[in-house]
Amino acid sequence: MKHHLDVLWHDYFKPEHTEKFPELHELFWKAAKQASAVKASVDIADATKLLEMIDKIDDIWRKTGGHEKSRVAKPAKVA
Repeated sequence: MKHHLDVLWHDYFKPEHTEKFPELHELFWKAAKQASAVKASVDIADATKLLEMIDKIDDIWRKTGGHEKSRVAKPAKVA
């Protein structure tokens, strides 16, 4: 999970996103720390907290056009 957060943070989000969503940097930082905590825990509360953070990141990703801007279009079928 932590790897996926890092890829999204480094490869998708840009400075203009952090300007529009100033909480984004801290949210990613805390989510990465929480992902580490989850790896060392079997407490469902730790996992739930991480999922809540991921939901917030997903919401911002969608608001910045994430789905449309980060998907590769499927090639047309050749007859």
